[in-house]
Amino acid sequence: MWVWKSWPVTVVAALVASCAPSEAEIQSQFDAVLKRSNGCQSSDQCVLIDLECPLGCRAAVHTDRASAVRKQARELIEDYERGGAMCAYDCTAPGTPACEQGRCVEVPAVDAPGSSIACTEIGCGVAFSVQFQKSGTWLSGHYRVHVRLDGRTVECAADVPLSCDAAPACDDPGVSLQLSGCALPAASHAITGVDILTDTPAEVSVEVLDESGSLASGTWHPSYLTSQPNGPECSPECRTAPPATLAVR
Repeated sequence: MWVWKSWPVTVVAALVASCAPSEAEIQSQFDAVLKRSNGCQSSDQCVLIDLECPLGCRAAVHTDRASAVRKQARELIEDYERGGAMCAYDCTAPGTPACEQGRCVEVPAVDAPGSSIACTEIGCGVAFSVQFQKSGTWLSGHYRVHVRLDGRTVECAADVPLSCDAAPACDDPGVSLQLSGCALPAASHAITGVDILTDTPAEVSVEVLDESGSLASGTWHPSYLTSQPNGPECSPECRTAPPATLAVR
């Protein structure tokens, strides 16, 4: 005879919290979304969208992408709050969207002549990323990703099915492996790419391996653009390049 016993609420809450992504993970994922969504040719193609903590106060994106970015931002925030985390911002007055060096940015507002500029606090985000494109699911097993940055090698590794509370996947904090779906059924778990967070190497090589050998490899020479996401008179000055893709068998 089967007897159903429910788990205590505290145990369930702890399990949910352990699978919830961290603030850094949420910000990294949203930075990748912005990089795909803020390209422009003129300022009339740019619009400001309101955000919530921990993603920032606002973001400047292409008008055609505004609705999709709002939706993705809301999903990421809900993921972050699922584990019980909460935060809030005291935001400055919105500025004006503009297209600078091919990217939509927010030019901060000036309160009055002679007054100081109100700078937002948007970070630089991911300098360069390689998105993995794999047909079918990632099979169970141990995967390694070798990342070479101008000859310097960074080693990353992950086991599928993924664990939401696994240690950082790469041996260099400046490189991050994109891991998706840890709180979902195993068939949805995936290694979706690799991010170069701060360095701006002239040459980037990536190789993906499983226990049988190499699954994919590629080399890129990123074309970095310089921007100031908080406005021309505000720091930081960022160097970022459009993402690349790598087909994984």
